[in-house]
Amino acid sequence: MMNNMMGYNMMGAGACIGMFLYWAILIGVFFLVVVAIVKYIQGRKLTKNNEVVIDNKNSSDIALEELKIRFAKGEINKEEYIERKQFLQD
Repeated sequence: MMNNMMGYNMMGAGACIGMFLYWAILIGVFFLVVVAIVKYIQGRKLTKNNEVVIDNKNSSDIALEELKIRFAKGEINKEEYIERKQFLQD
């Protein structure tokens, strides 16, 4: 009876420690998931066509790749390709 009057219950301090660890782990996992999602979103970007492009290239490299694709599709001729390629490389 003395223990109940002082605020202790049948579970004791072990339950308090267990609940603390449970919440600490739960909050830690939530934090790590949020950080992972933010890093994933920051590492990628969407282009005009909603194609996902990894953001480790600079804009001139991307422009050159787009130019090569347009030339391969026949959208631009050889002279136009060479002129634009020289402009992008300068």
